[in-house]
Amino acid sequence: MAKVTLTSQLSKTQQSEIRIILKSLGKKTALNNLKWDEDNKAMGSGGVGQIQLKKRLKEIRVQTTYGKGRNNYADVIIINIPEK
Repeated sequence: MAKVTLTSQLSKTQQSEIRIILKSLGKKTALNNLKWDEDNKAMGSGGVGQIQLKKRLKEIRVQTTYGKGRNNYADVIIINIPEK
């Protein structure tokens, strides 16, 4: 069974945008070295592919499915922003 990598989960555009976010935060790391997880979170309006930076939680969220309900609960990839 093949290992699922972060870059296989994201489009090239999303990868580029995440690299820009990390660079603006002063973080230098390869995308596949980042810790990430999948979960169901409230994403608000924006649709599939939207990227949210949660500085206080130290994470980046990428919406991967269409949302449901009032708060648009959708499947997301959560990328933990490294400390260094």
